[in-house]
Amino acid sequence: MSGPTEHTPRWEWLALAAAAFIVAAVPAYLLLGPTGGPDETVFEAAQFVGSTECRDCHRPEWDGWEGSHHDLAMDVANEESVRGDFNDSEFTLFGVTSRFYRRDGGYYVYTNGPGGEMGEFQITHTFGWEPLQQYLVPFPGGRLQTLPIAWDTEKGEWFRVPPNEDISPDDWLYWTNGAQNWNGMCATCHSTNLDKNYDPETDSYATTWSDIDVGCEACHGPGSDHVEWAQMPDMARPELENYALAQKTSGLESTEFVELCAPCHSRRAALADLDHTETELLDRFIPSLLDEGLYHADGQILDEVYVYGSFIQSKMYDRGVMCSDCHDVHSVERVLE
Repeated sequence: MSGPTEHTPRWEWLALAAAAFIVAAVPAYLLLGPTGGPDETVFEAAQFVGSTECRDCHRPEWDGWEGSHHDLAMDVANEESVRGDFNDSEFTLFGVTSRFYRRDGGYYVYTNGPGGEMGEFQITHTFGWEPLQQYLVPFPGGRLQTLPIAWDTEKGEWFRVPPNEDISPDDWLYWTNGAQNWNGMCATCHSTNLDKNYDPETDSYATTWSDIDVGCEACHGPGSDHVEWAQMPDMARPELENYALAQKTSGLESTEFVELCAPCHSRRAALADLDHTETELLDRFIPSLLDEGLYHADGQILDEVYVYGSFIQSKMYDRGVMCSDCHDVHSVERVLE
């Protein structure tokens, strides 16, 4: 570019030079990236940031998710979350009468506890929303135990889980023992980024989570890189695969999409913790086989097998149908019958 002439005011020449510099600088910035070199890593390892970080930029998705079964998978027991009748209601089974009531803003049950002894237990958390809601009771060692009496939201009454078995207090299935321990048996799929933090030396838990419920990062993976990318000026954002999200959720084949949901929607044994970045189901989990008592003879659901095992045997799955074809992925509501 030549310098100013007697016919071109100096200010116009400077303006043209500045514009040329900006046009050239933006592609150079995108090529090099924010760190200054093409081979340098743009982001640190992704961390969990919590669902509220997603709300402002993804309002339609947030509105669909808010109030969904995923949003209500677990909560602190309060006026908005508790659905059961705690107005001095009673439930009697196998000669035991349990009473549900409130005191000083808290929720309580008087029922048989450790060793079968009757006692008062405070309920601190709700578990699920419908067609039933269960309740969690804190015990020493950081444990939360699942009360065996649940609320039927459709019939509006208490019922026993399981309904017809009088379980001995020394049985592993008894509600204060291992099978009904929230930390080890249930928590992973009802909260996001759950860390059991079990200490074998003290036989205790210090369980933590980033979202108490099933939030955005349960499916999309830890979101700090995506948030950092989204907060950059529009023209400064580098072109990153999957917009810097840890877990790819769009453009998937049916098998990939189904396996994205399967860790929590399958009856399975765990080989490793659920870290919300899995790509191969069998790397971390062993789905249950078609055992008698779990499935009907034709493969349909009989016990609590959480859909996956039955679905992958279906004609729909064989023909490429996946979860999102019938369910809205954020509200989880059916869009097709």
